[in-house]
Amino acid sequence: MKKIINKLIGDSSKTPLRHRMTNTALLINILYGFITIPANYFIKLPFYSFLTLIFTVLLFSVLYYFSRLKKKAEICVYIAISYTFLVFTPVMWFSNNGLEGGFLFYIFLFGAFTLAVVEGKKLLFFLLMLFTVSISLIIIGYIYPELVTQYPTKTDKFIDLFISFILVFIGILFLMYYYTKQFYKYNKKLNDTNVKLEGVNIQLSDRIKEREVLLHEVHHRVKNNLQMVSGLLRLQCNASNNSDLCKLLQISQERINTISSVHELLYRSDNLKSIDINEYINSLVNNIKISSYTDKRNIIINTDLHNSIIEINKIIPCGLIINELLSNSIKHAFDTNGGIINIKGQSKNKEYIVYISDNGNGLSENFEIKKLNSLGFKLILGLTDQINGDFKFNRLEKGVEFILKFKAS
Repeated sequence: MKKIINKLIGDSSKTPLRHRMTNTALLINILYGFITIPANYFIKLPFYSFLTLIFTVLLFSVLYYFSRLKKKAEICVYIAISYTFLVFTPVMWFSNNGLEGGFLFYIFLFGAFTLAVVEGKKLLFFLLMLFTVSISLIIIGYIYPELVTQYPTKTDKFIDLFISFILVFIGILFLMYYYTKQFYKYNKKLNDTNVKLEGVNIQLSDRIKEREVLLHEVHHRVKNNLQMVSGLLRLQCNASNNSDLCKLLQISQERINTISSVHELLYRSDNLKSIDINEYINSLVNNIKISSYTDKRNIIINTDLHNSIIEINKIIPCGLIINELLSNSIKHAFDTNGGIINIKGQSKNKEYIVYISDNGNGLSENFEIKKLNSLGFKLILGLTDQINGDFKFNRLEKGVEFILKFKAS
């Protein structure tokens, strides 16, 4: 039986569900026609009804051929529905006693099949067509009752209603059975797919965790290597009798430590793409305090930074700029009495603004950053361009304020 059904409506593993439903609808309509042709003949309904049924069976047979064998299910079902609603329904309605005839059952059956094989805006169009035709037929039958063919006898009426009801009942049962079977089949496939996807998700999750561990390890090793380089520079400085060379080595060591602290934070963080600038700058300031002996020189560094997540490709240049500015203030802004350095940061309109100010000796009147030969300020300007930022300074009543502005992400 299953092989016969697969041959008639299409193999479920190869033919789409909507196409199989189209083939089923066409076959049931052909079956309906074969049974009702002799019934209409024997109960002596109008001859044009008999001819319409024969033509419909032939038309639906041709449509079934193109739908099943030529794979033209879409256009075939639209032709079948349009013909049924616009031609077949009016003819059979008037020849089968209108509302009191058995054809009323057929309209419900074909409406159910329409819901099964049509979707989207086309479904709405066909349902509106069925509704319009049905209402029109009811109105016409009410206004012109002479157009509606009556049954010759009550027995003929009963036979027609009984045959129509049985056919529609079988059709609805088949539709329900088929849909239920397909539902369980697709539900099983869906469950199997979900199980496979869960397995794939577990594998992907494990791989992601492995890569995160590897990335943390990479940052840890980069930090260690940078610290090793910093240690080598310190050893070179200790072994050198040249004080100028030693100062240059210390500056390079501070810059390396600035980069190293980023990798240290990434190693300890769950986020491998960005860093909280508040945590980073506080770590940077603590390292500078230790390396520059600010406590012994009475230099106080205050920080007031709003939390903001900054990408790695911007946090390192930002840290190097702050390191250069702090180093310059510590080395050149204060005398033996010391002073105060304030670092403030805030987010504003998707930008992050860093203010670095001191109450030191300030800048000379002819000070211009772009005309300086200082490697530090050249580095600051280059790093500012790298992050598409803006760098400027303001002279204060006592001291100077540097302002760095860049997009947070």
